[in-house]
Amino acid sequence: MSARKRISLEEEYSKPTGITADDIAKLRQWLDTQPHLPKNLTDLDLILIYHKCDRSLQVSKQEIDNQYTLRTLFTSFFKDRGLDKETETFFQTMLVTVLPERSKAGDTIFYGRMLDSDVKNFDFATSIKGIFMALDLWQYEEGTWPGLIFIFDLQGIKMGLLSKLDIQNLQQFAAYFPSLFRNSSSIKTVATHWSRSLILTSCLRKLAASLRAWQSVNRKH
Repeated sequence: MSARKRISLEEEYSKPTGITADDIAKLRQWLDTQPHLPKNLTDLDLILIYHKCDRSLQVSKQEIDNQYTLRTLFTSFFKDRGLDKETETFFQTMLVTVLPERSKAGDTIFYGRMLDSDVKNFDFATSIKGIFMALDLWQYEEGTWPGLIFIFDLQGIKMGLLSKLDIQNLQQFAAYFPSLFRNSSSIKTVATHWSRSLILTSCLRKLAASLRAWQSVNRKH
């Protein structure tokens, strides 16, 4: 990936989001009183979360606490987020990109598809890590988006891929990405679409439903 220039705060505050520097200062003031949360969060990090939470200070606080607590726990997704051999293999075998066009509502469209259908080259945890590394880079460059639409093209993917989904990573996936990415991380997601593989899509949806059921039972206990 080529080097990317981070969007300036001046550019971000000029967008019609309604977010002001005073809003972020209040969120920063609260963050400084939370010793268990990282201190290296930038103002842009806070803006992205505040935007995702519809400018609610209280919801943003809860989101920051939840998100970074889970990131600490889910090391297979969020530890050592560098361009190591496994991550390089992911970017060589899967296309992930933000499309230049926007939706009619102005939402950004994220497109992903596997370039290599060989199941032995697929690793679920590395794929999730790589996707969110890429999204973080794009958001640091472009800042807030009105919303984000995920499109995953499943053409060429084989059923054997399901055998590579281990239970621990699936449980963490369900906990961090409820409803398959909806309202997760610092991204304001508006839709997720799976295309061109009805059987695999059906299996993935059933699997997601089972994981959400597990998650609900786990909360009660």
